[in-house]
Amino acid sequence: QSNDWSGGNPRYAYGFAPGNHYTHVKDTNWEAASGPSRCPRFDAHSVQSVAVTRVPNYPNAIVAAAAPHQYEFADGMLAFFDAQTLGFLACAPAGNKPEGIASDGNGKISCINEGSAMALSATPIDVEGSMTRCTATAAIGAFSVSCETKDLAKANFKDGKWKHAVEYRVDGVRLYGPNANNVTYDLEPEGGAFTEDGRYLLINLQDNNGYLIFDTAADQYVSMAGYGYKAMTMD
Repeated sequence: QSNDWSGGNPRYAYGFAPGNHYTHVKDTNWEAASGPSRCPRFDAHSVQSVAVTRVPNYPNAIVAAAAPHQYEFADGMLAFFDAQTLGFLACAPAGNKPEGIASDGNGKISCINEGSAMALSATPIDVEGSMTRCTATAAIGAFSVSCETKDLAKANFKDGKWKHAVEYRVDGVRLYGPNANNVTYDLEPEGGAFTEDGRYLLINLQDNNGYLIFDTAADQYVSMAGYGYKAMTMD
């Protein structure tokens, strides 16, 4: 703790002081002036994406923001705000390197976590991609959200839908590099979108030239395949 703290308490009563960039977020279980919500210790690298959605029975729109951790190997965080008052409502852990946020506008929110490999010059390891699924409610007008991160492993696929890397390559999924035969770690999801009825979530596997389908009712991934290739010639 720096000189901005005294006796375990922040020097300023608000999250940010006028003219200064002081913030409470590095203090475990800090409470911001905008609300009595608590978050675990987290050092944000940036805000990667923002989405606006609606939650049944909540009077205002909700802003969801995804932030990766400053350490590339660590999981990211989701934060939720009231779009009208800008008041902080809640936070929830996401997967590694959270990117695109999607919502069905009816309480279902997802965050696609890229989990890409780190630079070989730094730490030569790959990090698993995943999808964080959240359900937001406001039964009596009070916002509440619960989230769970689903990695791209066999246990989260519908029975009979998980395949070996060789089989996925036949289906057009591009798997390559040091972890090419470890499907869970080689996949890099980048973004997604819900179907109109909110039943399915389509996830784009950008670096793998493929897509993944998640059944929100069954709470499982049900399909993964490649987009295919278009024959082209060069002069």
